Amino acid sequence: MPNSRHRLTGADHFHLLIDRQMRANGQPGNISRLQLHLSDDADLLALRDRLEQSLVLNSIRLLRLHHRWPAVPTWVTSTDANPAVLLHGTLGQEQFDRELLHAPIAAQGVPVRIDLCTMANGPKRLLVSMHHALFDHRGMMLFLRALANNTLPQSLFAQEPSRPWRQEAADALRGMFAALGSGGWNLATLTARNASTTGHVLLRELMLPSETTATSDRAAMASGARMGRSTFYLACTLVALRELLEARGQHPPYFWVPVPHDMRRKGAEGHLVGNQLSFFFFKVQRTDLLSVPAAVAALTQQLSAQVRNGALHHQAALQRVFRFIPLWLMNAMVGLTTGGQISSLAFSDLGEERQPILDFLGVPVLGMDHIPPVPSPPGLSVVMARDNGRLKVILAAAEEALSEQEHTWLAHRLERLLTGH
Repeated sequence: MPNSRHRLTGADHFHLLIDRQMRANGQPGNISRLQLHLSDDADLLALRDRLEQSLVLNSIRLLRLHHRWPAVPTWVTSTDANPAVLLHGTLGQEQFDRELLHAPIAAQGVPVRIDLCTMANGPKRLLVSMHHALFDHRGMMLFLRALANNTLPQSLFAQEPSRPWRQEAADALRGMFAALGSGGWNLATLTARNASTTGHVLLRELMLPSETTATSDRAAMASGARMGRSTFYLACTLVALRELLEARGQHPPYFWVPVPHDMRRKGAEGHLVGNQLSFFFFKVQRTDLLSVPAAVAALTQQLSAQVRNGALHHQAALQRVFRFIPLWLMNAMVGLTTGGQISSLAFSDLGEERQPILDFLGVPVLGMDHIPPVPSPPGLSVVMARDNGRLKVILAAAEEALSEQEHTWLAHRLERLLTGH
């Protein structure tokens, strides 16, 4: 990789803001992780040696964030030899969670880390931890495939759109008014703004069988979800959360959820480094969450209005303009929207997503887990995806947001709602 500078995209810069907030709250940072379950006969020492020679890993591990306001933050290349691959001995589950699964990754340091270990009960694990300012989800999948194939993608960095400054500023202004006007300080929340955090996350994955997924698809159609299943998935999630908060004796007037949207061109492999995301904003009244069809109707109405108004492009322009604002000021401006509560939850629908690899550098891969970051507040990340025709749901919660009992209840209730019960 030539020694050059590459501007962070607007979405990259937004993820730096989330990272700043998470670290200020005692969390390890805005880190996404992919966990590979390897075959029991995997030679981890040989795998480490092969990874250390990886073309793509040796390109990405040298990237460093350079941010000195008023300049726009950039990725620059470093010449240091800090390792990105760490081989461990045998680890128990508690040690694995504490030392690897919740390990911080600083954008100012090596932005990617790969841990290899054997679990105390025998299985072999490979954990890839990536700073979210570096990759969006599609970039993460491309990175994993590039690692497995030891190849560099044709395009490493996202390309900036070339737009007249006046048009960019006008769109950003529309985006700012839309974002500020859609929030409010009385949103439903699982955690208080100043709640103490431990950084520990409860994880649960639901994988619906093909027949049950088909039942869920029929329930989505019956609920009125005509603009894709995402509104149905979010509606089920919000109805379940309303019931959970009511069981706590809480009756907040509305839920507020920013939902990311992939802005990459469909059908092309695209670039590796750089988030290309924009956001829809949904504000759903508690009275619209008494049933899934009513919630779907409210979400669909808001989605249609935002699509007609070009909201995605306005929010993308706002993110690009925000790169010229110091993070502390951007944090204050964003905090005005919700009184510092961020959102009611972090929600994303990844769409169709098959396990990208069955073999990693000659080692059979038995399964893969996507572990999303969990900002607290709000303390809950819900990720939906389709895996070879089956619906997969990831529920990741900060332990101060949900008890283990509530986490289990939420998973069971959400599964019933997704299947029309």
